[in-house]
Amino acid sequence: MGQPLSRPRRLSSQQPRTPCPPPLLDSALPNGFRWLDGKGYKEDGNPAYPSINYSSANDIIHYLIRFVFQANHMIPLHEHLTRGIRVLDVGCKAGIWSIEMASNYAASKFTGCDMFDASSTPATGKLENVQFCVADTLKGLPFPNGSFDYVFQRLQARTFRVAEWPAVIEELIRVTKPGGWIEVVDTDCLLYCGGPRTTEFHAKLHTMLRMRDIDPKIVSNLWRQFESSGMQNIVHDHRSIPVGWGPPIFGADSAQNTKNYFQSTKPMLTFTLGLNDDQYDTLMKEAAIELDQYKTYWNIEFTYCQKPPS
Repeated sequence: MGQPLSRPRRLSSQQPRTPCPPPLLDSALPNGFRWLDGKGYKEDGNPAYPSINYSSANDIIHYLIRFVFQANHMIPLHEHLTRGIRVLDVGCKAGIWSIEMASNYAASKFTGCDMFDASSTPATGKLENVQFCVADTLKGLPFPNGSFDYVFQRLQARTFRVAEWPAVIEELIRVTKPGGWIEVVDTDCLLYCGGPRTTEFHAKLHTMLRMRDIDPKIVSNLWRQFESSGMQNIVHDHRSIPVGWGPPIFGADSAQNTKNYFQSTKPMLTFTLGLNDDQYDTLMKEAAIELDQYKTYWNIEFTYCQKPPS
């Protein structure tokens, strides 16, 4: 049995859909990255992070999330964004979220930061209200206290170790203005209603993550950390994304995203768990066949909250 696709909220007529640009070409790998098994990895990146740091696969995930959310954000800040506010996109990767938001909200100013300079990628465009910088959240974001009205972070669950999350939350709160908002969008890295081979894959994946002190399921409880940090008006919920079934408009992309996910974990899983390439490829092939049969899906979770006014 599978869970039906969660009903997304309607997109306001004031929030125009942004056409999907062509996927970012993997050939455009920025300086400071290296190829490994067909994917780009930061040469001096976080050694705990087991998946790709830079790839056009990130574009597919972006569009899937945007489809089920029917917007680029769940936090109700449309009027503020239209009027003009300062927004920070933490862990922006190639900057696609910031670029689309900057295109939709010309009066607002967007800053994207990551461990590589997203301004060097072809997806960044020529918008004057978006800029990018290099930053590492764990070393401190390069902005004064209370710099932004809205701080956004997405898909960082496998980036930080369990012990690092309190510092991450503290840093997001620090750069948010009093009365400003924070939104975190992420996944617990689980495929629900999976078949036996899919279940076996996730058991191996989470064994490898635990060896690195990473627990993606922490995203389901981030609201507790925000609450204990004194944040207000906290909202936490999720949407479900079917894999290879459900609405035809994105079924193929959803299946391809999962296959990318399987492939991106191969270097770490084969090395950490002692699997050879043939064993891994067989496991992934059999798991992929199960996706439609068992009506497998994954959840994308969102948490947003407001910093108390001073």
